[in-house]
Amino acid sequence: MPLPMVAASCLLAVAHQSMHLRSDVRELPDAGMFEGLPQAWDGASVLGNDPKGSAENFTMKDGPYLAGASPPLLVIRAYSDAISDHIRSEGVWFDCPVLGEIWDKLPCPPSSPQCTKNFMDIGANIGACSLQMMARNDVAHTFAFEPNYANLFYLTRSILGNNMSQRVSLFPQALGDAPGQHRIYERPGNMGSTALDASNYGNGTASGEVAMVTLDSLMVAAGMPYVHLAKMDVEGYEMKVLAGASNVLSSGMVHAWKVELSPAFLELHNSSALHLLNAFITNRYDLYHVAGWEDRKANLELMSREVLRNYACEAHPRNYQREFLAVLHGQQARSPLACA
Repeated sequence: MPLPMVAASCLLAVAHQSMHLRSDVRELPDAGMFEGLPQAWDGASVLGNDPKGSAENFTMKDGPYLAGASPPLLVIRAYSDAISDHIRSEGVWFDCPVLGEIWDKLPCPPSSPQCTKNFMDIGANIGACSLQMMARNDVAHTFAFEPNYANLFYLTRSILGNNMSQRVSLFPQALGDAPGQHRIYERPGNMGSTALDASNYGNGTASGEVAMVTLDSLMVAAGMPYVHLAKMDVEGYEMKVLAGASNVLSSGMVHAWKVELSPAFLELHNSSALHLLNAFITNRYDLYHVAGWEDRKANLELMSREVLRNYACEAHPRNYQREFLAVLHGQQARSPLACA
């Protein structure tokens, strides 16, 4: 089922319109409109450190997800690690190209048909998705969040290497429900499985503590800018992030969220799939299953209450994960799901 109030022909029109936005976007004051935000990286020098190994420069594989922009440079780990290994082999991280397709299909809200399109990456890791979106000429500005100092070493080198520091507000803190300090865990061989407060796989090692802030506090300081699409992949910490983003969520500041749903990871943080799905349902979002994301295709299917209840209430294997897209419908909030 297509996105709300958008026929297939309209989706094509939106995709073509985004191609014509390039000259307009270059005229936006994105070079300085978010300068001086509290706790943001200043963009002057590389941040973080990875004592485990050296870096390797890699050029992203070209594709439609870049919307005609030049493929950016990615600085990846020279030693074996899941994300860097996959990028080296396939040219992209498998979870990122679908963001470009969603971006092209997602129209501006009816209330703001010529919206300035900003992107948000919560859990940016080494920047495979952030750099892809920052490279596009129809992305005005990117807000990125990554607390792991080893990942920040590669992410900031990539941003500086592409001369994109003025196109991003990068926050080297964790997002959560309240300010504080939290222990961070790393999984050997997969720095994409970095987790807060507890190791998701049981074999993670504590690598120190990181500062935590709330998304509400940062976005209020930024003036509550419209965000066209947010990606959130925080290894089960999603409800903690949303608990500190109640104003962002209820205001509709973010038009659409692409979220990873992992019931087992959510349970480690005293939450559940039911809590996560209801957080969007009760804040005026429709939920779409991103079918075929494994093949980098955004076959968006509107999920019925029955399907959502199955996601929320049925028992699932520990490795069960799904990707969904929450799109603001702007109508009256719907009642929450309930498990019998």
